[in-house]
Amino acid sequence: MPPKKKLQLPTRAPSTIPQDDQPMADATPVAETPATTPAVPALQADPWTDEQEISLFKGVVNWKPAGMHKHFRMIAIAQQLRHHGVTGPDDRHTRIPGIWQKLRTLYNLEAIDARVNGPRSELRF
Repeated sequence: MPPKKKLQLPTRAPSTIPQDDQPMADATPVAETPATTPAVPALQADPWTDEQEISLFKGVVNWKPAGMHKHFRMIAIAQQLRHHGVTGPDDRHTRIPGIWQKLRTLYNLEAIDARVNGPRSELRF
């Protein structure tokens, strides 16, 4: 089961630390601004439900979308999402371009393709 999404806590602004030779009144306070984390809006804007992500991960385990046949495997992943009933007819994010976009946010697909399609000099006879 994939890990649950965790909200990142905002980091605190650095406080002013008075120097030993300066009194506390001379220290200029740093204006504290409310810290906003970019992960929170991204989590709220993510249209994927937990069931859809679980089904996507199961499809990725069965059909790795990398290598020479990655596009055919992506068709199989999209069909699995449709046939298991976790997607609706209006879910645009569960179509093939949306699945590629979701996988790009989770994995470095270019590095995976480079590893899978790497040099195969040891297989030459």
